[in-house]
Amino acid sequence: MLTPAFDISQDDEFVTFLLKTPFAKISDTEIHVEGDELCFYSKPYYLRINLPGRLIEDGRETCQYDASKGWFTISLPKEQKGLHFQGLDLISKLMAPAGRSVPVGRLGEISNLDDENGWESGDSDPECADGVDSLGASLVNDQLPSQSTYGFANKRCRVFTQLREECLEIIDIKDPDTTSNSERRNLRMLDEESKFSADHYLADLYDSDCIKQLLMNPRPGRHSTFTEEEKQKLRNIPWKQPLLGRRNLALLGLVDLLFAYCYNYRTTEGETNVESGWTICKLSPMLSWLDNPTSLSDCVISSLRRSLVFPLYRHWGLSLDVLRDVVEILQHGRVTLVKALIDIHNILTYTDMGYLLNDIYINDYCIWLQYVKQKHIDSLIEKLKSLNIPKHSVGLELDALETAGRLSIAESETVYGTGTNVESDEGSLLRDGGSSTSLSTDDSTGYSPLLMEPMQSGSLLGGGLTGPNESLQDPPNTGLQLQGHTDTSQPTPKVSQLDALMEQLSVYDSDPSNQETDIKNLSATRPSASTAPQDLSDDESSTATDASSSDEYDCTGGPTPTILEEDETLSS
Repeated sequence: MLTPAFDISQDDEFVTFLLKTPFAKISDTEIHVEGDELCFYSKPYYLRINLPGRLIEDGRETCQYDASKGWFTISLPKEQKGLHFQGLDLISKLMAPAGRSVPVGRLGEISNLDDENGWESGDSDPECADGVDSLGASLVNDQLPSQSTYGFANKRCRVFTQLREECLEIIDIKDPDTTSNSERRNLRMLDEESKFSADHYLADLYDSDCIKQLLMNPRPGRHSTFTEEEKQKLRNIPWKQPLLGRRNLALLGLVDLLFAYCYNYRTTEGETNVESGWTICKLSPMLSWLDNPTSLSDCVISSLRRSLVFPLYRHWGLSLDVLRDVVEILQHGRVTLVKALIDIHNILTYTDMGYLLNDIYINDYCIWLQYVKQKHIDSLIEKLKSLNIPKHSVGLELDALETAGRLSIAESETVYGTGTNVESDEGSLLRDGGSSTSLSTDDSTGYSPLLMEPMQSGSLLGGGLTGPNESLQDPPNTGLQLQGHTDTSQPTPKVSQLDALMEQLSVYDSDPSNQETDIKNLSATRPSASTAPQDLSDDESSTATDASSSDEYDCTGGPTPTILEEDETLSS
């Protein structure tokens, strides 16, 4: 059977269903309504929808078929007039079966992880009864499985047992099924330290024009509806009972995925390219090392750390701005979140072996986000906003590296006498990016405060992103030649008389016309040896001797120049 494409709209009295069934057999069409469930059958199509409210059949219901378009339009009255049905755009949730049965046969799935209570079965929550979660605290060992697990909320295992060679195309760990979670984390951190490039980091640190442009690139916007392609994608994702007992693990993994997605979106201006799949996988510890975060600070630090090791642009200020983009996406609502996960799904679909990551991570997230309560997402937003991440926490010795870079520049300026005041730029974002941050945005403009007016100490950004009375302007023309900034006031170096004469001769020799003209004039005016007067006086004789001797040596110490006669041709 085929699942038809459908749209749902509502007003105060009716819920309207638009079903697109171009190949339906009208004579076999059946529509059944009972409470909050609608069943539609018209060979070869079948659709069952579970609504958040109840419908009735009281004679006001209507059904129309447009043969030219192949659309059914069904209008059904609400049982309670004026009641607004929430979540009519969440396709996977509407199509979920009414029972609690879990499909079997999924590759490497660990059973008995779900709790008895459903997500929507009241306000009780197995992890936190008061509704305030513990994302900031690390998960203790007894909360995590003892075996080697990975995937959405650490509920998958033995997926790569028969795919050891293929898994190296998408993940960095050789044998994830025999490596414990703690071992994977240690290996990941060692790999990051070995691949960190100090030269690359310092080059991006002082490339102000490039980073400034990236900070002004568009960021993910707010969305209220899905496109037809996105709806089709949600219909094609196999439905799975949402995981109930590990909400914190799922929320932390969501931040991990969103950071990688926002970085790719910011650096590509929202246009996916052939490197997008690689970028997202490398920036996410979950996708590259199957390493699920254990606390919110650990999650953010790991993402910031990898953004300074692997991608093309490695700048602390850029990474912090990407983290603000994550907060904005979370604030934009559930539809925007699901659309971001669908984008990741599409990108990984066209990546080698990316379908495995979609199966063990992205598919579950696309379904789970349609069930998770909004209060948990709001709690995550507040904790991200209040999170303070010092630069030294990433463990790459960035402060010492930047200090060494400034001292090196100051030393070179002392040697060449350019007079650049390196310390004047120490507080600028484009120089050191700040030492710590707290997340905030300017809602009136959509840009973060680091692109707005200069920040004062003690601001929302923690005083680390920009110094007092400093903004993102071009660096002063101080003589240090960086990215097109040249000091035109540098003193002209002293040139010796010999160097000046050599320069004149080189210009003279480069123009053959000048040489030929001068030689002709010289040969026409200078007497030859055979016609020289023999009765010179003593003074005249000495003068002629001096002139003759001066013609015997070239000032450069080279051979004596040959004087050509008028009828001779100047050779090349």
